[in-house]
Amino acid sequence: MIVYASEIFFPLVPIETILEEVSFWLGRKKFPIPVDKQFLYQTRPKESYGSQDLEMYLAQFQGQEYAWAMRYSHDHRGSSERHWVVELGIQRTDEHLLVTILLQTFPDFNNFSRPRLIKDLMHHLPPLETTAGLTLRTVDEAGLLALREEIDRVTRYHPIVLISQDSEGRYPIAPESLQDQLISLADVYAIPADVPAKARSEILHSYYNVSEGMIKIVWPPVVTSQESRPAEVTSFAHDQSQISKVSQDKRVSNIIKMIIQRQSRYVVSHHLTIELAKDLFAENPYETSSTPKSELSLEK
Repeated sequence: MIVYASEIFFPLVPIETILEEVSFWLGRKKFPIPVDKQFLYQTRPKESYGSQDLEMYLAQFQGQEYAWAMRYSHDHRGSSERHWVVELGIQRTDEHLLVTILLQTFPDFNNFSRPRLIKDLMHHLPPLETTAGLTLRTVDEAGLLALREEIDRVTRYHPIVLISQDSEGRYPIAPESLQDQLISLADVYAIPADVPAKARSEILHSYYNVSEGMIKIVWPPVVTSQESRPAEVTSFAHDQSQISKVSQDKRVSNIIKMIIQRQSRYVVSHHLTIELAKDLFAENPYETSSTPKSELSLEK
C-alpha cells in the first residue's frame, strides 16, 4: 500500500547535497554499515543487511542529465511479517532537480504520515515554488477570483484543499499544520470568516464554497480527448467535538490517505523508481555506472 508520495522540485545543485541528507537519514535508521555519498552514487544490486535491504541504480544521459534511484526496505518494529519500502528518485534536467519519495507498506497497513527524510531535505535545501503546497495561501475577497481560476485550470495535476473558519473564527485544523503535512501533495487555501459570504457565493458557487469550519478537497479537472469534466469535490463538515490534537491529527491522516489513494495512478507514473530509471536508460542509452565518478558534482 502506498502511504505517502512526495514530488519536490529543487534548484540545480550538486547531487551530493541530496545524497548527504540521504546518508544521514540511513544512519538514523541504524543502517548496519557506514553509508556516505560515494557509496550511494552508483549502481548496486539488491543487498541484504540483516532486516534491511538496499538497492541503487544510476543512469547518465547526454549532457548533464541523469537519473538515480534507491530502494530501501526494513521490517516494521522488528516484525518480519511487515515491511516498509522507501523508493527515492533524483532526476536532473536542464531546469531543476526532481526528487520523488514513495513510501509503501507490505502487507497493507495504514500509517499515512510524512517520512522524516522529506522534512530534512526541505530544511537544508529550500524547494522551488513549482513544488505543490509549498506555502499556505490565505484568501481574502480580492483573491477569490484567482482561486477560482486555479480550481478551473485544466493543467492542474494536484488537489486543492480549502479550509474555512467557523463563526467563532476557529479552523477545524490549524492551516499551517495541514499545509506542512501536505507539501508536495496538495495546495492549501485558508478562507477566513470575514471574507464576505456574497462574494464567496458568486465566485466559488456552492459547489466550491467553504464556510463554518468546512474542509473541501477539490480534485484536478478531468480532461481527455473524449471529455472534459469540472473538478470534483470531497467535503468534510465541521464537527466541534473533534477539536482535540488527537482528532486533528487523525483528520490530517485521513486527508493524506484520501489524496494518496485517489491520486495513486498519477503517483505511480510520476515517481522515479528503480524500474522507471531503467526504462529511461533503455530509451536513452548513454552510460550506467556501477562505480562512483571521481567527482560527484555534475555541475560545471
